[in-house]
Amino acid sequence: MMTNEKSVSGSGHDHEAINPDTLFELEHYETHKSTIAVLMGQHMLRHLLRLYHKFEGDLLMPIILGEIAHHNIRAFYYQEDGCLKTRSDIPTGEDRLKLQESTNAFSISEATGIPRETVRRKVDKRLIVAG
Repeated sequence: MMTNEKSVSGSGHDHEAINPDTLFELEHYETHKSTIAVLMGQHMLRHLLRLYHKFEGDLLMPIILGEIAHHNIRAFYYQEDGCLKTRSDIPTGEDRLKLQESTNAFSISEATGIPRETVRRKVDKRLIVAG
């Protein structure tokens, strides 16, 4: 269970008395998880509908783009022990480029479960042609 270490604002409100390195307070999450689930579901549905329209009904394309983007930035945020880095530990400038890894259709296929040839074809058709 996550604990409160200090009050961020000093106003005394429970929701403000959290450790700044903590993403959320487990007790508050447990109390409100049904509401959170409904709101997240609503957000996800709206997001999927926007993607559906933006990519002309092709929902595989944003999945492939998302996996490529995630692959490109994950080294900035993850430490060797699998924990997330704090914002101050994330490299900037040219140091960021040193961490970027290349990827290919096989890796994206393995990560998403989308057949390699489908990934290759969609990347060729949409990404390379579009620039």
